[in-house]
Amino acid sequence: MLTIYSLTNGRSTHEYSVRSLDADYILIKNKDFTVALTECIDTCKTKFFLVLDDDMFLHPKALKYITDVITKATKSAGVFFWYLWEDYTQTIRQSVHVYRTEAIKSIGGFTFDSYSKTCVATLKALTDSNWNIHEDKSVIAIHARGTLEETIKYNDLWLKRSKTYQKQSYKESLKYSKSVEYQYSLRDTFLTDLNIREGTPFAKCHLSTT
Repeated sequence: MLTIYSLTNGRSTHEYSVRSLDADYILIKNKDFTVALTECIDTCKTKFFLVLDDDMFLHPKALKYITDVITKATKSAGVFFWYLWEDYTQTIRQSVHVYRTEAIKSIGGFTFDSYSKTCVATLKALTDSNWNIHEDKSVIAIHARGTLEETIKYNDLWLKRSKTYQKQSYKESLKYSKSVEYQYSLRDTFLTDLNIREGTPFAKCHLSTT
């Protein structure tokens, strides 16, 4: 039903990201973002696929919840997305995406904007083609920051792809000093408490009685 793709350029956060999966996944490493996403489309043999960046740490029960949601979804749902906690800004951010393979193929693959970003542009292409967007306010993962060197390098990589690109919260990320291990620890109890406090669907389905 669901194929998981782990995308990485070798950041130190990657080992933690795949550890949080605790599931089989397909690794796509050191490839241009557009090439990596095209590979997801071309190789996926299941109805849905999850694209997980190497700086995302899933809650221990996130995959079960994702599977439950997509199993119950209508056939018109082309994409699903959930939220992340970003500790270096102390805010909830977008997003973890699961795509319906048929939907992405029907619009000719992912669409990119002038910043070489795909999320908003692809969502618009899907809605323009009458696919529905399933937004879930649940916070199911941590958006982590790697080392300072990696943070600067990652920003430089995006600048090469788009001269007008500016990484969201880049200045805040440069000031953050907590370890990757600490951020990984937030994916369990901290995310559980956050979802219960926010009254999210994830909390109501999987967390409130545990």
